[in-house]
Amino acid sequence: MQKIVHSGGAKGSDSLFSKIFDNHGYNVIHHSFKGHNINAKTGKSLIHSTEELKTKNNVQILKKLCLFLEKNYPKKEYIEKLLLRNIFQVKETNLILAISNILNFDKGIIEGGTGYAVAYGIINCQPILIFDQKNQNWFYSKDGNPFQLLNRKPIFEKLPNVFTAIGSRELSKESVNEMYNCFSKKGKISDISICSYNN
Repeated sequence: MQKIVHSGGAKGSDSLFSKIFDNHGYNVIHHSFKGHNINAKTGKSLIHSTEELKTKNNVQILKKLCLFLEKNYPKKEYIEKLLLRNIFQVKETNLILAISNILNFDKGIIEGGTGYAVAYGIINCQPILIFDQKNQNWFYSKDGNPFQLLNRKPIFEKLPNVFTAIGSRELSKESVNEMYNCFSKKGKISDISICSYNN
């Protein structure tokens, strides 16, 4: 079975995951659109047309996600497209792996654009594994339930053949180190010049 990682190609988490899982033989797919910049140096870009992004069904899903997150529907088309592509990142995945900040553990609200992808996963009862940068701990959600503390490190060998790897653009060095400790089979943190660090 083909091994696939869905992502977004942004700096930070997307680029870090792309490099790590490319080394594991995964086909990393960065969902994008015309006018969107891909920062990741590994993986392949899948360019979605405006028609693909802005289907009636996708727009309805984004409206539902905005309601879930208590946010207004985006007025700028570029932001709308950024958020609509999240649907393609997670709609056919077996796990959402993320690095971000958890804002509401009970409801499953995550900071930034990652929050829309995770919200879609929560609504669809998809398994979610997230490294919370504030607490420097792993949390998980299954079947749409609140986030719970994971009492062990994630195990690479237990990742499914098809999953999503996304997260914050701004990473702490501790977060990068954690991803390498959990998932990398080669390389060092100093190799990652594509990440943006918060010191």
